[in-house]
Amino acid sequence: MNQASDGITDLWFRTELELVEIARLLDLYVLERDAENEWEWLLGRLDSTELDLTRRYDPPPVESVTRLFRVDNGEFEAELRARLAERLVRAGIRPVTMGRWEYLEVDDFRLVEVWRVD
Repeated sequence: MNQASDGITDLWFRTELELVEIARLLDLYVLERDAENEWEWLLGRLDSTELDLTRRYDPPPVESVTRLFRVDNGEFEAELRARLAERLVRAGIRPVTMGRWEYLEVDDFRLVEVWRVD
């Protein structure tokens, strides 16, 4: 995995697991869980990093992309993103894509892939 600064601010994947189950397998300490309009999210902490797990709740979870990003919108350090991706893959969640979600408008984003773990 590329260790240089490569602009990775997001990890995304598909799974049928509920957000709280994903948080558990990532070993996140859950701070808050909520939903609004079309989105559901869970805020959690891993070590000193606050993370946001979010996805649309309609369609069903396995058909929706689950996004994981830092609450401060910063880039993931290589070690942290590798640890998170490893835990997801070990749980059978793959592929895990890493890159950036670029906001276009309203609920429309361009997903820019930098790295993928199959």
